[in-house]
Amino acid sequence: MSVSGDSTSSSSSSSNSEDKTDESTGFRSLMVQHNSRFHPNHGANVNLIEDGVVARRDSSFANGLTFSATPILPGELFLVEIERNERGWSGFLRLGLTQLNPDGLHPLPQYALPDLTNMGQTWVYGITKYRNYVYEGEDAHAENWENENDRQPNSQSSVLGVRGDTVFTAKGPVKMSMLLPSPVMSRGPCPTDEGSRVGLIYVPRTPELADMHFIINGEDQGPCCREIPYGAGPLYAVVDIYGSTKQVRLLQLYQGVPSLLNICREVILQTISNVSVNRLPIPAALKDFLRYRI
Repeated sequence: MSVSGDSTSSSSSSSNSEDKTDESTGFRSLMVQHNSRFHPNHGANVNLIEDGVVARRDSSFANGLTFSATPILPGELFLVEIERNERGWSGFLRLGLTQLNPDGLHPLPQYALPDLTNMGQTWVYGITKYRNYVYEGEDAHAENWENENDRQPNSQSSVLGVRGDTVFTAKGPVKMSMLLPSPVMSRGPCPTDEGSRVGLIYVPRTPELADMHFIINGEDQGPCCREIPYGAGPLYAVVDIYGSTKQVRLLQLYQGVPSLLNICREVILQTISNVSVNRLPIPAALKDFLRYRI
């Protein structure tokens, strides 16, 4: 009897220990999710340095594909700084999103455009020297508009909420200074210059579809792609260190402890689908919050 009791007690204790381990592991995953790194699977010419925060293309102009180490959440700002350029090549950094899991991409294609996009579930665009306005229709993968007058300014309001020196995203607040060009550069660099800070954010329009915006040196460039089926699977950031772009650094925007509100949202979304959010008996504003729309 005593052996049976001890066994039950031991089993119960073990079970409780495992539950606590699972809970603590889940909590730790929420706590560290803000630390941005490049994925270990990258192009043959890419070298990751500084603990995976900096990606450098060591040779050629190709095989420079890199990805975010973890999926990008709706409303999360993903930002890189161009640290080094290399003369003698044409074309510049390419940026976007993919639902292809980098873990399973072997071998990696040479280029994001058109190789990776031709594999499907990928939305990547070339950063240009001039204004990176909305791309529409068949122009969606055009790379180098030679004249900024080729595009009309985007009239849509910014998806970034700015109050004072703080930018508010669905993922959390970010200092505006983090979005602006590197302080070592002169004012107003081209988007492709060294010191320029280039990023993206995708915002849901419906429970299943989202728009992707480029954020360049603190300015929302408008939607460069509409109706990305973000509900179909996780989205990883794609950074192709192509052409004249030589080295980029991932900026650590969300280094603080996530708010209790954001933790609660992410825990809820781990247990229900985006479609199920609509059926919850809660106010519309809370549904929008759960879908990262506010």
